[in-house]
Amino acid sequence: MNDYPNGDKITIHHLLTHTSGIPNFNNFPEYRLMARVYSPPESTITHFKHLPLDFNPGERFFYSNSGYIVLARIMELVAGECFSNFLDKSIFKPLGMYNTGTDNSVDVLLNRASGYKVWGNYAHADYLEMSIMTGAGGLYSTVEE
Repeated sequence: MNDYPNGDKITIHHLLTHTSGIPNFNNFPEYRLMARVYSPPESTITHFKHLPLDFNPGERFFYSNSGYIVLARIMELVAGECFSNFLDKSIFKPLGMYNTGTDNSVDVLLNRASGYKVWGNYAHADYLEMSIMTGAGGLYSTVEE
């Protein structure tokens, strides 16, 4: 991505191996609010692209979902379509994976499991708009697939 700060120093390998130095947006104080609204990769990236790197690319390892968001955006730019369409057309459907896809808050999925958290008692997990996790999770599937 030509307009990404330090994009000339950060490689695909850095993004895949958590050695890019890009801060993990999941650790931001505002993440809980960000995670409740629709945010495709291009929008999510605006929350961290102008922040300083945590370290120089390749210098060390630190898990960062932000790298996966950047990878998803690169895939969109190369494929010329949104990440979910690319995965569906190029991977899931050719493999006969009709019960696998990118999760969203619109589609009704039969037999979807509910998320839970434990705070003394079990409770429903907080709502998460799955678009914010594009590339960093945000998929659903079945045990068979």
